[in-house]
Amino acid sequence: MRLGTCLLAASLVASLPSRLAASDPVSHAGCAAPGDPVDPALLERPVTLKPDVGKVRQKITTSSAEAQTFYDQGLTLLHHYVFIEAARSFREALRSDPDCAMCWMGLARAEQGLERSAATA
Repeated sequence: MRLGTCLLAASLVASLPSRLAASDPVSHAGCAAPGDPVDPALLERPVTLKPDVGKVRQKITTSSAEAQTFYDQGLTLLHHYVFIEAARSFREALRSDPDCAMCWMGLARAEQGLERSAATA
């Protein structure tokens, strides 16, 4: 529920006039993204398929069934705001198909969720 509160607060601030929003910042201390930087080595670790995370399926252009499977897992985890495991799943998909554009896009979205803006540029 805390994430919903942060999203609501962020949307309310975004709808305020810029002069008011600048003078009344909203604290996001309780949001889902961690405040400490994430060790990039953690995001590089291989990951296995997890059977109990749910199932989101989005067909992507890849010749690798393994890349498709790990992309789907990453997308599912991304929808659950589990950004570290999502990033690891997208990286695993990229190990199978380094040219998969949607896998790169998913990885960028996971990095964005971790507030690693330098990694998404």
